[in-house]
Amino acid sequence: MLAAKFFLFFLWLAAAENTERDSSEVILYFQEAKKQEKILTIPSYHRTGKDVSLSFRHIEQISRTVYSITNKIEVTNQKQPSLLKMFLDVPVAKDDPETQEINILKRLCHKNIVSMECFFRKACIGRRKYSGIVTEYLPQTLRSMLKQGDSCLKNKQVLKGILRGLVEGVAYMHKNGVVHRMILLENILVSPPPTPGLKGGTVVKICEFSGSVDLNTKDTGDGFFNKHAAPEIANRTEKENKAQDVWSVGLVMAALSLGENVFERETKEDHPADATLLCRLLEGESKKELLSEEEKRTGAAYRRLEESLDTDGMDLLGRMLRYDSGNRITPEAALKHPFFTGEGAAGCWFPFRRRKTKT
Repeated sequence: MLAAKFFLFFLWLAAAENTERDSSEVILYFQEAKKQEKILTIPSYHRTGKDVSLSFRHIEQISRTVYSITNKIEVTNQKQPSLLKMFLDVPVAKDDPETQEINILKRLCHKNIVSMECFFRKACIGRRKYSGIVTEYLPQTLRSMLKQGDSCLKNKQVLKGILRGLVEGVAYMHKNGVVHRMILLENILVSPPPTPGLKGGTVVKICEFSGSVDLNTKDTGDGFFNKHAAPEIANRTEKENKAQDVWSVGLVMAALSLGENVFERETKEDHPADATLLCRLLEGESKKELLSEEEKRTGAAYRRLEESLDTDGMDLLGRMLRYDSGNRITPEAALKHPFFTGEGAAGCWFPFRRRKTKT
């Protein structure tokens, strides 16, 4: 058994080296094409399956992970830029991020979910073949806005609009049997920058479906989770469920209030003690003296949440961050909560207070 694990590990290392080489090669190819102002063309498919020809000019690289490279491109005859996400040939345990994301985005169509313009499979780009998707482009993520201390996040109406759009998108996904599993600040696009009082409100789009699960299929995933996953997923006491997305929305709500993530974690193993304590504080159960550094930090975060949210806001947050997944509020019920519907809903938020750094 141990020998088999070592074999798989070295197999993964070899694949990772090949992936690094492939990604570096295609990056250089795009850089050269940009210098020459070259128009690239690859055969692709519309989300309906119809054959289309994708012609574009490379603008810049946006991100790079072990699984994919994302680039900002200018599609011919389109006024707005788009995002080109290319999947790298990395072996994964059970889920195929390439097929999963394409299949899910082909059937999801909602104002708060990023729209797939087209996709391609094994198209020749440079000297190798890649699969990928082209989606609409939005210039900001919630993580980048929070990191920059964007002033618009201090506006009550903007914050409420972002949260409502996020919850509406999750409700639509769940209605169609899709669990996102990666609702994080960096996977929420905002356009922008949002302007208080702007007609039409703030545009919010959920992206990154490579780790998502379609509950309509027999395969419900391999327990994939991130370091901010819901307790039942981190502890592996439950398989994939819709309630884990509600937990993630609650963490986003807390982060927008605090100006930072409520939990300070380096890895996904640093779990559930801080989550357990916060849940107890939100439910009014734990009033014990907080002794450890972790307990003190979580307690301080809770007190700052109380300062930033009124009664309705704390109530909704507490219903989202229930430790027991079966007791969490559903997205549909959240949209009917007084935080969104009550007269005081728009005034629930106050500008987040950043902690003063020690000098």
